Amino acid sequence: MFENRDYKQFRYIELELCNVAGDVSITAGIKGLRGAFQPVLKKEIKSTIGQVYYAENYGYNANELAGSRLQTRIVRSQDGSAATECNSSCVESDISGLIDKGFSAAIAWSGSMGLSAYRMFVQSIPQAYQGTCEQDEEENNLLSPYGCGIEGLFIANTGPWPEYWAKATFTQTIDSTTVDATRYASSYISQADANRKAMKTAQWVVGRELGTL
Repeated sequence: MFENRDYKQFRYIELELCNVAGDVSITAGIKGLRGAFQPVLKKEIKSTIGQVYYAENYGYNANELAGSRLQTRIVRSQDGSAATECNSSCVESDISGLIDKGFSAAIAWSGSMGLSAYRMFVQSIPQAYQGTCEQDEEENNLLSPYGCGIEGLFIANTGPWPEYWAKATFTQTIDSTTVDATRYASSYISQADANRKAMKTAQWVVGRELGTL
């Protein structure tokens, strides 16, 4: 990757999004050849769906004409990234942070969109080519199921991705019948995504009870 096997510093990732419709939450993480993924990007996107003018006819078969089209975006992460708590103890290397010979990207989103391309930008960190006297490893070095480095025998609870929780209540009245529902939801993408999922689930439950679905 990147034409050679020298060390490099990760700079940022650029995502080219397509077919974006409605509310979309997106996150991206980067990892080197060792350690766990580090979140480097979170973004909420608003791509409104609807007609340009309400109740306006646009010609023959106007009802079949979409009032808005799918959208595109180009989004970038911040430049550079320090080691997260999960990677603060890197048992696989003395070099911490997103400095490595190769990198991988994990991209997750919630909502309607597509990913047409992505690019990762790195900066070369040249080092002298020379041999070294390797020291024996005497500590117990463990990688958690998440890929977090652990020195010793204890198990860390730290994970690479934060988890967001939300609670939502929805109430609706139809023909003197009132139904309400409270639901919980979680997301590894963003708090806005967890809030949206909780509310949508509560609305679905109410709709089923009132027979509006």
